[in-house]
Amino acid sequence: MAKWTIENPTSGVVLGTYEGETEAEALDELARDAGYRDNAEACEVSAGELTVTPATDIELIIERINAGAYGYRVIDAGAGWDSKYLWEDRDTSLCSVATAEDIRATAMQLGII
Repeated sequence: MAKWTIENPTSGVVLGTYEGETEAEALDELARDAGYRDNAEACEVSAGELTVTPATDIELIIERINAGAYGYRVIDAGAGWDSKYLWEDRDTSLCSVATAEDIRATAMQLGII
């Protein structure tokens, strides 16, 4: 099943990465996470546009890191391989700036990918 990144284009907020065979299925998953039956019901309540794009490799890696108990989390995810990310050590709460390649290398060391 494909993964899709859903974003509010006005605010730039990434709402998450959702599975679905189509963009519409991914939007339905987002709506269910928000407590709605499906995207149609969510649209009745909120009139806002969302952008749905195929998830990149780095977004999937970040999702795995943030979902696991690896001792790290990515606080500020950018868009794609050229972006910088804020990387937090959960044990010390110390943050550093990391590139997508830094995150990929750490994910390989941790056995995430």
